[in-house]
Amino acid sequence: MLVKDSITEALLQLLKNKTLDKISIIEITNKAGVGRVSFYRNFESKEDILKKYTDNITDNFVKNQKFKYNSKRFKEYLIILFEHLNNHKDYCLLLYKNNLLYLVKETFDKYFLKNAKNKNEQFNQMFISGGLFNIFEFWLINGCKEQPTELSEMFFNFIYSN
Repeated sequence: MLVKDSITEALLQLLKNKTLDKISIIEITNKAGVGRVSFYRNFESKEDILKKYTDNITDNFVKNQKFKYNSKRFKEYLIILFEHLNNHKDYCLLLYKNNLLYLVKETFDKYFLKNAKNKNEQFNQMFISGGLFNIFEFWLINGCKEQPTELSEMFFNFIYSN
């Protein structure tokens, strides 16, 4: 296992029992079996670990999905996106409990802005990103009861019924 991966895994394990602010760099490095120098060679802070992990999850999703974002097939894309988020809900709950869910929001914004070709589309994409994130956050903090197909149907109907 790579040093970065060991450090990330150590932090994720520690977060199951403690909040981020109560976890020290020493605890992370001890659990990962690496030194402080290795930590700072790979990360700037504890939050940086989670930011890079969130980016990695998103990059893998974008790279590995067979269906690319397309406004003409938006409903299909929504199902795939909500399934992906459902698969990572435990991680997102750890972020939420540590007031770090904004890391997911930043990733949403960055990804959706890539699809914009002009200023008008940038605003449109930010509207979609914000709406999707808010639905996801509401779903997450209310117990993840709805299935990805239900979430995508609600979002799609809201966007296209107005």
